[in-house]
Amino acid sequence: MSISANEAAFKELLLWTQNEPAHRYEVYDTHMEVKYRLYIAKDAIAKATELGLTAFQCRLMDRTVEQIRYVNGIWMHEGGSMLSTVQRLFDHEALFHIMRRLEMRAEIEELQSPDVEDVMALADTVAFRRIQDLPAQQSAASVIAVHARSNPLYREALKRALPRLDIYGKVQELTGVGLDPDEIPF
Repeated sequence: MSISANEAAFKELLLWTQNEPAHRYEVYDTHMEVKYRLYIAKDAIAKATELGLTAFQCRLMDRTVEQIRYVNGIWMHEGGSMLSTVQRLFDHEALFHIMRRLEMRAEIEELQSPDVEDVMALADTVAFRRIQDLPAQQSAASVIAVHARSNPLYREALKRALPRLDIYGKVQELTGVGLDPDEIPF
């Protein structure tokens, strides 16, 4: 691949990362005038239940706001789908973006730099925290682990990306293998 092709691929990767869906749930406590931003449905449901609310919002990447309501014992999306179905779509979308970034990075391996890997690790961390389903989390963790084992810059960036969430530790826990190649037990 030529340098200009690499640069084009790199620009595509950054554009892809910047345009990644960034949905979230928002639960508003009217008594305290506080808005809670949550990334998975079960956390939003727990917060709404704690506050005694029967509705909250889902904010999509394009900034549209959709209502989630508790109807006849089921949390429903305003489009008529169960919230669990909507979250499953979000899970698969986040997993797809993590996988796609790995594929795109492989195409432009020689353009690795600490700055690029910081952006990619942060994007993967943000996508990972939006996944609720355990099998989808395990799949995402496997993809992240593959890249972390093969790329020391990414591995270090992953440790720094939103350290409070400890995605590095969570990925190791879900895959059962250390992310440092020296830690691999075979």
